[in-house]
Parts: sequence; C-alpha cells; structure tokens
Amino acid sequence: MISACSEQNQLSECIEGDCINDYGTAKYANGDKYVGGWKDGARHGQGTYTYANGDKKYIGEYKNSNRHGQGTYTYANGDKYIGEFKDGEHHGQGILTRANGKVEKGIWKKGKLIKK
Repeated sequence: MISACSEQNQLSECIEGDCINDYGTAKYANGDKYVGGWKDGARHGQGTYTYANGDKKYIGEYKNSNRHGQGTYTYANGDKYIGEFKDGEHHGQGILTRANGKVEKGIWKKGKLIKK
C-alpha cells in the first residue's frame, strides 16, 4: 500500500501490518521508517520515526501524523528533548539536554522555552 503521509510529505510504502487504521511499518521514499499506530492513514498513537541516516529519531505519541503528546526527540547534533509536543513542536513541560551538557528545563510553547 502506498500512502502520502510522512514528516516530509513523501510517499511511503506500508511494508508490514496495517498502515491505515491499526499498527504497521511504513518506509518512506527517502529511506525514513515509521513503526507504530495509524488512524485514517496518518501516524497516530504511539510510534517510532527513524530517519534514514540514523542520526535523528523520535519515540512517542502522534496525532494526525504530527508529534503530539509525550515523546523523546534525538537530534543529529546529539541534543535530546524529552517532554510534551503539540503539532510537531516542543510544547508543554520538557527538558532539552544539549550535546555539550547544558540543560534547558521548563515550559515550552511552539518550540521555544518560555519559563524555566
């Protein structure tokens, strides 16, 4: 099955399970991979999105193919954010630990730390 839902809006192929309304694995044209829940052909519920080059990864909750709810995002540069997401951005309580050891902890809104 081919679907048009991905973080980069690239075509994906369901390689295992049900990528419409259950649990399945999709591989994207750029080599990225998603394993997790699906609803109406969109990433939904708990899942893991791994980028093709292996340097970025998100493990957590999705809603309508966006990072939404609790999750952990590991960046290519080694930074790691653990906390709440809304519409794909850091939003709510969270901790960003930089690769250099610096920690930014507090309330996030639309990807920006607003209260420590």
